[in-house]
Formats: sequence, C-alpha cells, structure tokens
Amino acid sequence: MDNFYFHDSGNRLDYELLDFGEGVRVERFGKYIIERPSLAAYDFHRSNNKIWNKVDSSFIPENSNGQRGKWTVKIEPWQVELGQVTLELRCTPFGHVGFFAEQITNWLELYSTISDSLERRNSIRVLNLFGYTGGASIASAKVTNGLKKVEVVHVDSAGNVVEWAKRNVALSGVTGVRFIVDDVRKFVIRELRRKKFYDVIILDPPTYGHGTRGETWKFDIDLPVLISNIVGLLSEQPILILITAHTENFDPDMLQDMLLNTGIPYSLKIKKFQMQIKAQTGKLLPSGYGVCASVYNS
Repeated sequence: MDNFYFHDSGNRLDYELLDFGEGVRVERFGKYIIERPSLAAYDFHRSNNKIWNKVDSSFIPENSNGQRGKWTVKIEPWQVELGQVTLELRCTPFGHVGFFAEQITNWLELYSTISDSLERRNSIRVLNLFGYTGGASIASAKVTNGLKKVEVVHVDSAGNVVEWAKRNVALSGVTGVRFIVDDVRKFVIRELRRKKFYDVIILDPPTYGHGTRGETWKFDIDLPVLISNIVGLLSEQPILILITAHTENFDPDMLQDMLLNTGIPYSLKIKKFQMQIKAQTGKLLPSGYGVCASVYNS
C-alpha cells in the first residue's frame, strides 16, 4: 500500500506560507509567490520584508467586504504537486487559487484512516460534501489495496468547481470518484430516502453559499440540521466523520456540541482541533477549526 505523503518522504510539496502580518499573507504555490488579504493575519507583524518584494501577483479587493477583487498580474492556470495529489490552480475573482493549505493535514488523516480500515474490509464508501476542487476526494480515492476498493461521492453545488475537481482527479491519476452537482442539503435528504449509507463523511461548509437553484446557505442556521441528517447516512460500521469550518464566532466546541446532539454511534470518538499553517518564519497562522469523530480516536 502506497504512502500518501510526508514532508521528508521525497514527495513534492509545492506549497509554503512564507510570511504574514498586518492583514496580508504571502504564499508560494509552486513556481509563483502570491500575496492575499487574510483576516487571521491582522494581529501579527511581518517578519521578513525581503519576501514581500518577490511577489508575482497580489489580490486587491474591490470593496469593503473583500469578497471580490482583481489580481495585479494575470497568471495562467498552473499545476502543483502536494504529495500524490496534483492540482490545477488559478487566480479566481474571489482571491482563492483552488485549495486551502490547512486542509493538507486533514487529507493525510483521511488517507491514513481509510488505509487502516481497508485492511479489515473489502470496500469503503466516502461522501465528500462541499467538495470544492477535490483534494479530500483525491486523498480518499488514492488508497489502494489489491482488489479492495474505495468509492467516493463528491458533491458541490457549483458546476464550474465540479469540472475543476474532475480535472484534478484526472491529473492525480485516481479513479472511483463520482461527481454530483447539487445542493448539499437536498442531496443528503434524497440519500436518506434511498437508504444510501457511507463509512466516511467529509464536510467543509462555507459561511454563506448558494445551491444549484439559488438556495441560500447560512452556516449557523443550516449546519445543525445538515449534521443531524448526515449522521443518518452512516453505515452500520462507520469509520469517520470529519467536519472543518472557518466561520467567525464559532469554534470547535460548538461543532462538537452539534455532533454530540445528533446521537452519533458510540464507536466514534470525537477529537476537536484548531487548524494552523506554519510559516517559513516560524509563526503559526490560525486557519479554522474542526472536529473528527473516528473509530481510531481514543
């Protein structure tokens, strides 16, 4: 069985947080150095001014809410390797480039957990909700063990993002991923009616969003109901529920309470965590939070 990646394994990790401070961060994505706003960086000071002079392109918000903006230099789509995950990146009008670096550790957790579980069963079904450009789907589907198989269902409401995820899956050389363009809440309800069950469920909900028909998603209102519903999709021998988020005024304790209130199986033990990215300068950038309910947690 192949290893996914480790920093000292010889596999490439085409990402590095170089520095951050005063509400901005500078990152290396493969051959390009990108500067972007970062709310989490406001309480820090920059450490290495030389790094900031090497930026290839900066994202400039167009208005006070900072949701849309423009890049100072147009960069054509490029590829990065993150262990065994290969991703196409592009500078979007929202300041994103195609993956969130704090999730790399979670991909490793997924790969390791699914690998261990596949030693004891013939197949594993994975549901990745709000799947974005496919990093978690690729990490899950990368697991191989002879004739045993991992089936991944990747759901996102944005058709263009799902097409992006398809390209990433192809670039990474994996199979076994089925793509669904749908409102996550509606999809989960239909799966409950169909009595479809999953061993692993991944959830990375946005603060705000829209479904395929303009349905409005609000984190604080919709997430508790969705969590309750996804617990109903767990198989008789569940392996893992992984929920991550970045919404302000929430924390891992609140996510943990949401999950506990659903009555999750006793076999799943909850671990809560804060996500951080370590910069080249040694500082840690707060990058969200999460809970992991797993058969492997003590």
